[in-house]
Amino acid sequence: MTELPDLPPHRSFHRPVPTGGLAEVLVEGRRRRRAALGAVSATTSVLALVLGLALLPGTDNPERDSLQFASPQPLPSASSRAAEPRLQPSPTNSRPAGSSRTEPVPSPTAVVALPPGPARPTAANSPDPNPEAPAEQQSVRPDYLERPRDVEAPARCVSPPDGTVPVSCAYAIGAGSTTVRQGEPVEIGFGSCNPRGSILDAVLEFDSGREHQMTARVEGGPEVFRFSDSVRYPQGAHERRLAQGRCLEYRNTWRTQDARGRPVPAGTYQLSLRLAPDRVNGQPRDEGTYSIRVTVTD
Repeated sequence: MTELPDLPPHRSFHRPVPTGGLAEVLVEGRRRRRAALGAVSATTSVLALVLGLALLPGTDNPERDSLQFASPQPLPSASSRAAEPRLQPSPTNSRPAGSSRTEPVPSPTAVVALPPGPARPTAANSPDPNPEAPAEQQSVRPDYLERPRDVEAPARCVSPPDGTVPVSCAYAIGAGSTTVRQGEPVEIGFGSCNPRGSILDAVLEFDSGREHQMTARVEGGPEVFRFSDSVRYPQGAHERRLAQGRCLEYRNTWRTQDARGRPVPAGTYQLSLRLAPDRVNGQPRDEGTYSIRVTVTD
């Protein structure tokens, strides 16, 4: 048999494993772990000591000098603490008594309790945007179209030889005074005529849709109602042509209410109606005002 040459001894990079059995192997493993933990603890202690010495006052350490420390903040006042939102955990799921099954409990949910803000105005508590304005001005005013009656002039309305318009060509409709209860209507009317025998037609020019005005005021006192404030005139500038011997009659009704639609107090009032053209045949002219005395009772 051929003999093999002697080989150099194998060099192992691992520590020899004890051959005394399993107990010795376990003891050796615990010893190695304690040695490793001791080395790590010693290294940590040395680093902490070096860092503590570096941060001591009086040492020349540029890294320590570059550290920035926050200035202390003042404590919040009681009012600011009350206004801060607070976190409140949501209620967790409960498990019935005697049940062995464990229900999953959700993580707390942050509920922000905000401080109460200003109350949103409602129909009940919202303030009146303009308490002094008439109720009709605070809501949508209805459209009003002037529709005077074109009627024959009275027999006494005759043009004189000099061509002037006689006073008798303006006339009232209804009695000069009346007595009503609160809330009852009062009608007033007024007519304006182009006299019989006139050589020219009367052209009444209006710069807006309003042709007449009706007002009510306390006798010897302030105005309580104006008709033009309660309606809207959709018609623009226009004119009306009145032939000789013809009249325009305007009628309107006051419901014995003020500008806000409330019944007026008992008392005496002056109700007036006025024809208000801006020009007649190109010349400024006032057609006059007719007034009646209204006594309102409870």
